[in-house]
Amino acid sequence: MSLEHCLLFGIQAVELEFINARDLISALDALESRPNQRLDQYLVEAGLLSGQQLNLIEDRLTELMRQHGNDVRQYLANRMNSLMDRELRDRLESLVRIPNTVAVGPSQVASSISSPEFDWSVSEAKTGRYSVLRHYAEGGLGTVSVALDRELNREVAFKEIKSDWADDRESRSRFVLEAEITGGLEHPGIVPVYGLGAHPDGRPYYAMRFIRGENLRDAIRRLHEANRIPSTLELRKMLDRFLDICRAIHYAHSRGVLHRDIKPANVMLGDYGETLVVDWGLGKFVDSANASEIPGNGQQLRLASRNGSTPTMHGTAIGSPPYMSPEQ
Repeated sequence: MSLEHCLLFGIQAVELEFINARDLISALDALESRPNQRLDQYLVEAGLLSGQQLNLIEDRLTELMRQHGNDVRQYLANRMNSLMDRELRDRLESLVRIPNTVAVGPSQVASSISSPEFDWSVSEAKTGRYSVLRHYAEGGLGTVSVALDRELNREVAFKEIKSDWADDRESRSRFVLEAEITGGLEHPGIVPVYGLGAHPDGRPYYAMRFIRGENLRDAIRRLHEANRIPSTLELRKMLDRFLDICRAIHYAHSRGVLHRDIKPANVMLGDYGETLVVDWGLGKFVDSANASEIPGNGQQLRLASRNGSTPTMHGTAIGSPPYMSPEQ
């Protein structure tokens, strides 16, 4: 394991919250006197990581590297630039800038990473406004990561189209349509979108609010776990959440948009009382000619990409079967 891989391993362990930044710094300091011991081995032996966590980190790191073209040096530069903990970032930079400061792995450490060509400022410029920190979730069309918004120094949810669908014109069109629908529906019960863009190769992405909390599906399971009878107060709070969902969907309908995949997993419950409907990937825009299909009398949403999108074929089943509307 090269120095670059060791440092990426440590960063991934911190971002998955298996260890904290102080643990990683202490481990790097301890390994200065153990040049032949690997970082992953040290963390396991010190009781900071379990074998299962070790395998999870390695699998996740392998997948992330594959997604970034296996360019270890460039990827390490991007991840270090996104670190929020300044002390940890300084410690890692000291390792890659000064040769042989610490051998975090086998003695065959690549010294090229300490050369002047490993330019952090250039790496930062190439990543643009958002820098991916860690994987969060994925759906049928896109993957969601937690990213750092460098302009405002905040964490955001960063959604990208999957590589499997990146070259499919219809899939790209639907992905952009999802971003525009979500961004155009400005309501407290609908997750806000901060920006829409594309990678150099044309793959679209968009950034939105990162919601800290749980989804409604998990909240319902927790409410009824172990056959416990929920209290009146707990049920009242859950019903209030349900009313919030209804208000958000009513607003979307008034703007001419149908969600078509409303289910507990697509509702996020924030830590501070927020209830937000997410994942508008199957959203359908209802033309003014068919306005009788929707309630309300709000102003219809206008979308820039709508003319290039492909309408759903008549009779096509869209959404999750257990939650489909009766007419579907």
